[in-house]
Amino acid sequence: MARTRGAFSIRSFRETDEQVLAHLFDEYSAGFFGPFRVTPQSWRGQLQHQSWTGPSVAKDRECVRIAVRGEEIVGYAVTDYAPIAISKGAVIQELCVAASEDAEEIVDALIADAERRALRRGKTFITLELSAEDGHVGDVCERRGYHPRPAAPGVFMATVTDLSALLRDLEEELSLRLRESESRSWRGTIELESGDQSCRLVVGEGAITVGAEGDRADMSVSVDPEVLPLLLLGRTSVGELYAEDRVGLEAEDREAALRLLNALLPRVPLSLPRAQWW
Repeated sequence: MARTRGAFSIRSFRETDEQVLAHLFDEYSAGFFGPFRVTPQSWRGQLQHQSWTGPSVAKDRECVRIAVRGEEIVGYAVTDYAPIAISKGAVIQELCVAASEDAEEIVDALIADAERRALRRGKTFITLELSAEDGHVGDVCERRGYHPRPAAPGVFMATVTDLSALLRDLEEELSLRLRESESRSWRGTIELESGDQSCRLVVGEGAITVGAEGDRADMSVSVDPEVLPLLLLGRTSVGELYAEDRVGLEAEDREAALRLLNALLPRVPLSLPRAQWW
């Protein structure tokens, strides 16, 4: 349940805050693809020493600023005011808020706080290394006049070498998505083909398992091998690929099949906090 709106203040990091901040990080990042879950010890450890991935809270308590409502921590931001190779800038590298009616207001306050502190330290600009798919951050930054930087040059290269093994690893997540979807009552088999690989999914009572080949499947799905990693990693959706003719589908009820597939393989927002790059 979302917390209600109320007055909050911002303070710097105190020892033992990591007990709450680690939980807040896990709670906030649960809807994103990318971050590893953290423990209080691992969260605190990644900010122990100044490095190219982030600041040291041991040397600079202000690098972690915390929004507090009463005695409750409702958000925080990690800002590196001395990033390696960026002498005139500061970098907000992590920002998480609790679900509340004024979550966006808290995001705005934390960013404004980092801007003020960067200015006091002689910085001429501030950069946000946050997810471009974070709705709260995106809306706040647009209002505050931030401009997106051109994407860094790079290439996404991945291939699926064992489709059946990969889907076995995903059985628990796929089953959870099934149970939480409007297609939870669907029962049957799905034949998934991509290039020279194929795999059969058995959809049962709230669970999905990788099964052996058998009679004709209730649904047959073919995926262009070039986009298979993007689909399985949540970087695109079945609906998008189907519209582009990169996914083929055979089913008695095509609309119901697409609803099920979009529930099982949705597009997932991506986030990888800078401190977790290596």
